Amino acid sequence: MKLNINIKLLIGLLVLLSNASYAQTDFSGYFDDIGRFGSTMGPVGTARNQAIGGANTALGGDMSSMYNNPAGLGLMRKSEFAFSPGFTTSGTSTNYRNENFSGSKGRLNIPQLGIVFANTKDPIEGGKFRGINIGIGVNRTNEYNNTYNFGGYAGRNIVQTPRLDGNGDTARDSDGFNIFNIAFDKVSYIDYLNSIVNDTVFRSNSVRGNGDASFEELLLRQGFNGYLLDTTRDGKIRSFVPLSDMIQSGTITTRGRQNSIDFSFGGNYDDKFFFGGGASISTGSFESVSTLTESWTNIQPIYGQEDPINRRYANSSYTIKQTNAFSVTGINLKAGAIYRINEIVRVGASYQSPTWSNVSQQYTNTLTNNWNNAPYGTGNLNTIIVSNLDEENIPSYVYRLKTPGKLSAGLSIFFKKNGFITFDADYIDYTQGNVSDKRNSSLASQGRKVDRIYQQAVNIRIGGEYRYGKFRVRGGYSYQDSPYKQDFVNQQTTVYNSYANAGITSISGGLGFREEDWYLDLTVVNRQFTNGMLGGHIYTPTLISKVNQTSVVVTLGFPLD
Repeated sequence: MKLNINIKLLIGLLVLLSNASYAQTDFSGYFDDIGRFGSTMGPVGTARNQAIGGANTALGGDMSSMYNNPAGLGLMRKSEFAFSPGFTTSGTSTNYRNENFSGSKGRLNIPQLGIVFANTKDPIEGGKFRGINIGIGVNRTNEYNNTYNFGGYAGRNIVQTPRLDGNGDTARDSDGFNIFNIAFDKVSYIDYLNSIVNDTVFRSNSVRGNGDASFEELLLRQGFNGYLLDTTRDGKIRSFVPLSDMIQSGTITTRGRQNSIDFSFGGNYDDKFFFGGGASISTGSFESVSTLTESWTNIQPIYGQEDPINRRYANSSYTIKQTNAFSVTGINLKAGAIYRINEIVRVGASYQSPTWSNVSQQYTNTLTNNWNNAPYGTGNLNTIIVSNLDEENIPSYVYRLKTPGKLSAGLSIFFKKNGFITFDADYIDYTQGNVSDKRNSSLASQGRKVDRIYQQAVNIRIGGEYRYGKFRVRGGYSYQDSPYKQDFVNQQTTVYNSYANAGITSISGGLGFREEDWYLDLTVVNRQFTNGMLGGHIYTPTLISKVNQTSVVVTLGFPLD
C-alpha cells in the first residue's frame, strides 16, 4: 500500500483519477488472480478506440496507443490532451439450483485520461528522423462492478446405508435398532464448519479459548460463540443444531477496477517506420462481499431427541457476511513498431512484458445468529448474537503475482480520406502466470495447478471508421478469449474459476466530430460473458451468471499546438 501511495504522489492528478484501491481474493486458489488481473474486459481507452473494437495496433494516432502500441504515438502531429468520462451499467442473470435471479449495478468511471507532448519536425524541415513524442496517461482496463442475487431451497440429498458389523451383518445398537451410515450433500455454512471438524483434529480448547488461533480455529470459535457448535464431555466438537435441508437467500456484490498508468514514447522515421516503448504501472482492485442467510426446513430427527423439539429450529436463522479484499500494484514494459507500406496499408506489432505485482489480501466476516424459540438445555433460546472476525483476528496477507505477457499484431487498410478498416490479434500464454511467497509453501502447491487450469489464448479485434467532412461514424467487434482450458464452473469440478469462463464478446459503435482546436467522440460498448462465482469466499454457493454490460464513453480532446 505504501508503494501505491508513493506512486499517487509522484504523478498527481493522473493517479487520483485512476484508482481508489479495492480488492479481490480466492481462498482456495490464489492463482485465480492470473486470469482476473492478467486479461482485459474488452476494448479500452478513448471513445474512438473503443468504438473500433480496440483494434489500434497498426492504426496509431490515438491516446490509447500508450496502452496498445506505443509506436502509435509517433503518428501524432500535435501535442494533445484528452479526457474520457463514462458510465457503465451491468445486468446479471444468475442460475442457482435451477432458479433464475436478476441483479443490476451502474457506476460512473473515467476510462481514459492523458496528454501527449509532440516533438515532430515541420513537413518542410529536412531529415528522415522526424522526432519523438512523449505520452503520459491512464487507461481503464477492467470494471468489476456487479450484483448477483440467489436463493431458494437447498436439499441435502441424504443417503443412508446400513453399517456392517465384523461378521458382515447389519450392525444394531443396544436397543436392537439398525445403525446407518449417513452421507449427504454439503449445502450450508453449518456443513462447512463440520467439514473443518472432520478434516482436522480439534478439541474443546480450540473453540473455548481467547488466545492465538489458526484461521480454522477462529471459524470454529465463532460458530461456538453463536451456538452453532458445541463440545461433548470428552472434548470433541460437534454440531449443536440439526443438519437439515436449508432455505437460502443471498447476494454477492463485487466492485473494483484495474488501470494501466502509462509512460510512453513514440518515434517517427521518414514517415514510414514508427517505433515506441514505455513502462506501465498496473493498479488493480477487486472486492467481493457475500451475504448469505440460511434457515432450517425438513429437519431430520436427531437420535435421542423428540421430533417436535427439533422442529422448533424452523423459526431461527443465521447470516454469514464475508468480505474479501485484494489490492494489486505491478509494473510491465512495452515496445512496438508500425510500418507504413504505402498510403493504403499499415502493419504493426507490439509486445507487453509480464506484469510483476505485489498483492495484499484481507478477509473479514460477520456471523449473525437469530435464535427464536430454539431449544437450549431445558429451556428456549431467544437472542441475536453477532460475532466478527476482522483485521485484528486475521492479518492481511501479501504475496507476489506474475501475469503473462502479450504479443499483438495488426493490419490497417485506408480508403484515402474516406476511412479505414483495422484488424488486431493478441497471443497470451496464461500458463506463464505464477503466484509465489517464500514464506508459504502451500501457496507454491496452488501455483503448480496453473498448467492444468490455464491455456494459451488468442484475442481478436476488428473495427472501422467512415469519414464525412468533420463527422465520423465507427463500429467494432472484439472477442476476449477465456484464460481457462475448459468451463470448470458448468462442470462443477473445482472451485478455481471466479472470472469469466466462456470468453467476452464486445460489440461497439460510435460517432465523432472534429474541429481544428477540439474534438468530441461518443461510443456505446456492449459486453456479454458468462461468469462463474465459485472462489472468493470460505463458503459460497455455486452460481452461474450471464452478464450483460453496457458502457457509454465520451472523449473530449484538445490539440495544444
